[in-house]
Amino acid sequence: MPSPRLKTALQQAASASISRLRSKLGVDPLTCVALEDSVNGMIASKAARMRSIVVPAPEAQNDPRFVLANVKLSSLTELTAKDLLG
Repeated sequence: MPSPRLKTALQQAASASISRLRSKLGVDPLTCVALEDSVNGMIASKAARMRSIVVPAPEAQNDPRFVLANVKLSSLTELTAKDLLG
């Protein structure tokens, strides 16, 4: 497991990458949705000011950090238009 400092650096890099891509596309982050399966991905998308929908692996479903997501699903088959639009 990476050290907390390395983990923070990786999260910041992922968030910066998301922000650069969104900026190149000319898209407002508040209109973007990220589908993530990890805590780090969720944190990166939230740091980029995007709506975050998480679908954690079964063994990670009870991870309390996923409370930061806008929506948490058990499977992509549960995804609805309401989830995407907020």
